[in-house]
Amino acid sequence: PNAEQIEAELALLALAYPEKYELLKEIKAKLEDEGRIAAPPLAAKEIQGFEKKYEVTLPEDYKLFLTIVGNGFYEGRDKKLVASPPDNLSNVQVEDLKKDFPYTSSDI
Repeated sequence: PNAEQIEAELALLALAYPEKYELLKEIKAKLEDEGRIAAPPLAAKEIQGFEKKYEVTLPEDYKLFLTIVGNGFYEGRDKKLVASPPDNLSNVQVEDLKKDFPYTSSDI
């Protein structure tokens, strides 16, 4: 997805989930203040492809995080990406994704 597509999706998310959108933007800003730079957000289509490939349904709040905040963070002097790209998941990690997600909106 290009920047225009992502911006359009973000605008729709802001309208659909105004409180969560604002909260996640605050979280992103706080993490960036701490020296963590967000990796680009994912488009809804990318998340849907991931869910289909691994036969899982990610929690809505996590999908919002991925589309509003980003898909991981770069941190440290070498700006190492602190995230595991979906295609690098092991079979064990995929099985973990099929379990109930342990966090809820109140954990944010």
